[in-house]
Amino acid sequence: MYKEAEEHINNGLSLVPRIVLGSISGLFGVVLVFFGIHGFTHNVENWFGYFAFGMFCSFIALACVTWGRVRQFIGSCIGVIVFGLACWYLINELSGGVVISGKRSEPSVLNAIFFMIAFGLPGLAYTLTARFGFRKHEGE
Repeated sequence: MYKEAEEHINNGLSLVPRIVLGSISGLFGVVLVFFGIHGFTHNVENWFGYFAFGMFCSFIALACVTWGRVRQFIGSCIGVIVFGLACWYLINELSGGVVISGKRSEPSVLNAIFFMIAFGLPGLAYTLTARFGFRKHEGE
């Protein structure tokens, strides 16, 4: 049963969820990159954040419309980015944040650990499994 479940998980999302996720991510990406570029030309303080998150959303959209090794490469890039952000968040909170905040929406060491467990480690696990699209498949 484990092998069968692993095969279904490794197939990825089906067509309809990929279209929905890719469309929404692509739309967010275009809008946020536009705001980032527009903010850069008008000296908006957080223009880089808009631009960076817009590019991240664009990567997700690109992963939804590609297949094979290209999708594995883009997915691995996304996994590395998420793991890096989780590491940065955890290190930042360990170096000067509160251990437990009063709210789940406020930064804290505990929330950074939860973020690492929920997003950072799965991103790293996918990256190690997919190996940027360079892994050998069974039978190769």
